[in-house]
Amino acid sequence: MSYQKALRGLLILVFITASMGITIVSSSRDHAGTGALGTPYPGQEPMTSEDPSVPEWNQFNHTMIAIDTEEAPLPSSTIPAGVSGVSVDTYIPTWNKALTNNATNLQSDIKLNYTARFNITCTNHLAISNYTVRLNTPLIFKKTFNDLLISTNLGAVTIYSYATTNQTTFYPAYLTQGSAVYPVIWPKVTEFKNTTSMNYFNFNISQAVHVFESSPLYTGVAFRFEVGYTVTLNITSWAMYSKPGESFRIEGSQSTRSMNYTVACRLIGPKGVNVTFHYIPSDRNLTSNHKFYLKNALLSPTPSYESRAGGWSIAPPGKVQLNSTGVDFKVEFRCNSTIGFIEQKAGKWNSDGVATRLDLRTRKFKLAVLSGPMYLLIERVEFTVRDIAYSSVLLISRTVEPASSITVSDDTYKYYDPTLEKEVTKSNGTKVLIGRIQKAKGPVLASFTYNASYSAALRVLDELRNPIPGAEITLYFHGVRFGPLMSAGESSLQPPKLADALGNAQFINLPEGNYSVEVRYQGQLVKNQSFSLYGSTMSLSIDIVTPVPYQPWILVSWLAIFGIACVIGVLLFKRKK
Repeated sequence: MSYQKALRGLLILVFITASMGITIVSSSRDHAGTGALGTPYPGQEPMTSEDPSVPEWNQFNHTMIAIDTEEAPLPSSTIPAGVSGVSVDTYIPTWNKALTNNATNLQSDIKLNYTARFNITCTNHLAISNYTVRLNTPLIFKKTFNDLLISTNLGAVTIYSYATTNQTTFYPAYLTQGSAVYPVIWPKVTEFKNTTSMNYFNFNISQAVHVFESSPLYTGVAFRFEVGYTVTLNITSWAMYSKPGESFRIEGSQSTRSMNYTVACRLIGPKGVNVTFHYIPSDRNLTSNHKFYLKNALLSPTPSYESRAGGWSIAPPGKVQLNSTGVDFKVEFRCNSTIGFIEQKAGKWNSDGVATRLDLRTRKFKLAVLSGPMYLLIERVEFTVRDIAYSSVLLISRTVEPASSITVSDDTYKYYDPTLEKEVTKSNGTKVLIGRIQKAKGPVLASFTYNASYSAALRVLDELRNPIPGAEITLYFHGVRFGPLMSAGESSLQPPKLADALGNAQFINLPEGNYSVEVRYQGQLVKNQSFSLYGSTMSLSIDIVTPVPYQPWILVSWLAIFGIACVIGVLLFKRKK
């Protein structure tokens, strides 16, 4: 009886243990479960996309204005009535072109330098008494006398006159030469330099003549005046912009496009000053299809290009007649440029990495003008990031360097769905619009932050869907090894994860997009598998079935125990018999 009880107990134990082994094997063949997934951190709601302020980028000389020819009013003189024996010859002022500077968008003043000559002759000193000659430079000049040079026909530096301006009176200085004392006039009266708002001076011919009338050389005296003065023109209201509404769209890694541009300014000068000038853009060899406007009227025929000046001659009939309110000048033209992404990671981005929280990532793109104008602004540069939904982007986080504007929006398109029999709107990703880029400023680095709240639970199975503990799982994101920082420079990559005793491995804080995993077991690559994380399903469980042969070591061990138990039972049964 005791043998029967022992045998019965042994059989029950074997049955229970065998059942456990079968249960373990069968449980590994169930369909994919939910897995142990963490709850995703709630993403921030996207904010309204607004352009930050855009600073002025006119930090480079992109355009020059150079005066070619000019016309200016003549100087004049006034002699008191009733004076005989005195004559004044006034000469056309000489424009010193070599001393005239050019204007640029950074240096807006042009200074026209002139030299005016007056010859005053007095043949009869007895006929004059305290007469003053007034010498006028044109009133429009406002006016700066740079130099005053006075000379006579009585010899070098034995010169002077009493000369007064509307601001200053100048007196003679005396120099001792031998036993005589002679009055001396400075060849260049330095007190005149940088004197503003001076447009005339008076010359007391009587006193000047009386200085020399006792000279035995005196048979009449001639005084020559050379006055240097400056006329200032202002080139204001500089503007450089591309055609409103026209954008530069990048498709793929780079694109070449032709853009329409306008450069405009306003020429302000004294009335009566007429000029022709050269328009000299810095990127003149890259521009085409020019149209020139003066006072909003198209110039016809089109101004010609002059190689001697390196620019276009703006010389309408009658010249450009300046005035105090200004004459508007504008040029429209086209220019080709190539813009592309540089320093990319696997042709995708410059960098993508964890931001301020583990469930937020920042995507950066580096763009540059690969060929094209050095100084022209290329405005409204746009591209689409197709792997990130607009709803995932935190708009407050967008930045661009050097400072410009950056906006992000939903890149949608419409198509007709024959099944629904209506037009359907579909998102193509996130569109990024950068305010401007300039080759002279260098590459532009644009970035935005987006949610990374997805997770994936992976279970690695053998060919019979049994778990493979210790399998190595490496995660790739859009073909790039995933990690805290995926960069064209130094990266911080996530090490492979090891499957636990049930073949499970979990990945959290993942951005939406396309993924692939590389599974290795005992050092050998056993499986590549792809999956995607998109839409509202934030958690995904995936069984990865590999071709690894089934290794039933657990079942074999329990069957061995069962067989031994059976043999013992049979032996005990026979012994009882």
